[in-house]
Amino acid sequence: MAEESQTIEYQDRLLQIEEAKLAIEREKLAVEREKLQKNVEIENNKAKWLALGAGVPVVVAILTVAFGIFSLHRNSQNAFISQSRRTCPCGRR
Repeated sequence: MAEESQTIEYQDRLLQIEEAKLAIEREKLAVEREKLQKNVEIENNKAKWLALGAGVPVVVAILTVAFGIFSLHRNSQNAFISQSRRTCPCGRR
């Protein structure tokens, strides 16, 4: 009978040890999950800044071209008005 109680105590102790090991593994997994979530957030932020960094120069280039076209149009209108005033058959200058 004493042997049976020792065997049961020994098995209970082994079970406790296994449960402690499982608890430690769960904690490790939780820490690992947190690290992965932080890495995902960091990578998402990097991707956003990369897109912004690539998009801003494109927008600036488009605005520069648009302003150039606007200026060219405005200059051509002014040249046309100036030329038409010089060659106006109505005699006004």
